[in-house]
Amino acid sequence: MMFLALLSSNANATYEIEGDYSGHGEGDLSMRIIVLDNEKGIVAVSASTGTGGCSGTIAGVGNYIGNTLKFGNYTKEEGAENCMVNVTFKDGKKGKKVGEISEENCSYFHGAACAFDGNILKNK
Repeated sequence: MMFLALLSSNANATYEIEGDYSGHGEGDLSMRIIVLDNEKGIVAVSASTGTGGCSGTIAGVGNYIGNTLKFGNYTKEEGAENCMVNVTFKDGKKGKKVGEISEENCSYFHGAACAFDGNILKNK
């Protein structure tokens, strides 16, 4: 019974992260999260970053477990390492979700002058 309660709790939490986000880090950040399978925590994600002379995007499918979303590039790009993006969520003011983004091996997707690292806030 306890296991089912935990599964149900995470499933409901998955829908809470769905939506559009924006924020700042080493550039302006935006992210869109769409829930594909609420029970399994599977989501589609697209993220972008940009600043004066640097910009980039990544899209992929990932998992939301606990309060952490992990996703990587959906398609293998020639010459690129596997980019992994992690977003740790918490509740912010007025119930809006806040996410802290970190990345690994993603320079190919945005260049050296900006990154997907930073903080985002759910827009609505």
